[in-house]
Amino acid sequence: MPKRIGEIAALHEKYAVREMREGILQKLYASAPGWSDAVRARVGIHGKSEPPENVKDAWRWKQYDVMLKDLTKVSLDELRQKKMLHLVSNID
Repeated sequence: MPKRIGEIAALHEKYAVREMREGILQKLYASAPGWSDAVRARVGIHGKSEPPENVKDAWRWKQYDVMLKDLTKVSLDELRQKKMLHLVSNID
């Protein structure tokens, strides 16, 4: 019977870690939903037991990737038009 109590205690400790992990993933989802989903599903490098060695570079790359995707959503002509409107509206 004491062995079962030890197993239950170990499971209880894992529950607390799981809840903390889920809270962190929910916060991450607000800024990087794809990344959060990959970590949650343990896809690719996110399925390993150790974090990637260079997390700062990975985060920076992800930020640049999102910025580039945002920039390419708008055509170059639209960007030029917005810039011209901004310049005209600032003339006094």
